[in-house]
Amino acid sequence: MNASFKKVLFLGFMATTLAACQSAPETEGLDDTDVVTAEQQDQSTETYGAGDRSGIDGMSMGQDDMTAGDSQYSQGDMDLLSTSVFYFDFDQSTIKSDSLEALRAHAQYLNENPNARVRLEGHADERGTREYNVALGERRGNAVAKYLRLNGVSSSKMEVISYGEEKPVAYGHDDQSWSANRRVEIVYTAGQP
Repeated sequence: MNASFKKVLFLGFMATTLAACQSAPETEGLDDTDVVTAEQQDQSTETYGAGDRSGIDGMSMGQDDMTAGDSQYSQGDMDLLSTSVFYFDFDQSTIKSDSLEALRAHAQYLNENPNARVRLEGHADERGTREYNVALGERRGNAVAKYLRLNGVSSSKMEVISYGEEKPVAYGHDDQSWSANRRVEIVYTAGQP
């Protein structure tokens, strides 16, 4: 085989792998029973299936926790909306409880602004295979998308993409760098706050 053919074959394989990793977001059957505490998640894997650790750490969230409002945002709201990077523990796709307030603010903004759209970019650290890290980044992005849907955001306003380990923000090979790279970034593609 010549080098050009090998490159085309490799690119075709990668495109097929990435396409296989993308899944349609869940749009039905979501309620706040899908949100579990870390303790509940450790006690049972039935909520998400054996081996699937996707979920949300912290208290469950219902419609009563959302703030109805006009389009005027306080400085506190704007500070929450400026938080657009959400971090994850090693090999996990469970949203941390310290992320919930900012995610609720994004959900409120998306619900109140019909033209607003977001891309949820999932990332992983360098450990693990590229294929595994792409899948892990996607699970992280889908966990954020699921949380936003639980707070009323339409699936049509969100796109999930995974970069796996390909777009690190920290280039070290230590715990501090790895923890900075395990993240989901919310990128507004329309109607930015």
